[in-house]
Amino acid sequence: MKQEAARFGNPAFWINKKMLTWGFLGPDMVKMDKFAQHMFREVLPGYDSNKVCWTWQGQCEYMETVRILSILYYTIYSGNILSVKFGNWSQTLTDKNFCHKNQNCGQK
Repeated sequence: MKQEAARFGNPAFWINKKMLTWGFLGPDMVKMDKFAQHMFREVLPGYDSNKVCWTWQGQCEYMETVRILSILYYTIYSGNILSVKFGNWSQTLTDKNFCHKNQNCGQK
């Protein structure tokens, strides 16, 4: 991630992001970026695709915090899955403290 972000350098990193946001890189690139941002939001909890970073170093720092959070959430998720017992599997999987923000996980 750091190598990819550093490839443009500081002014070009921000200009490239703005050109992509404004649609100057073509409709296919805009679609691909929207798809990538959607995947980041689904895979990495806590990722904000609307956050604007002025430098590539800021982008790397932000992604590092998101990476640490995703490791934490994955560890919690793995612990919940491993703690599933055949008798009460639905209670563990519908724990309201772990549910994804867009899912109701059986809670009413």
